[in-house]
Amino acid sequence: MPAPAALLTGPGRTWPAEAHWARAQIRVGGQWRSARIERWRLRLGSLRWSAEVTWQDEEGRAVSGWYLCHPAGLRLRDGW
Repeated sequence: MPAPAALLTGPGRTWPAEAHWARAQIRVGGQWRSARIERWRLRLGSLRWSAEVTWQDEEGRAVSGWYLCHPAGLRLRDGW
């Protein structure tokens, strides 16, 4: 699920993902794909984490965007 714009603007903290927390899977079109978390974001006053995620589409092109961290659509490879 894409992250709402309200979580990506305003006060908060954004930082690069450490290697241990970068390996992920994202659900695209009902299928799980290998992905990489590039950056994390936590908006001040929110408990909903967002992540900038990169993965490859069917043609091998890199696709990226900000997504909510939720096990139904985005999960860490090493457990959440």
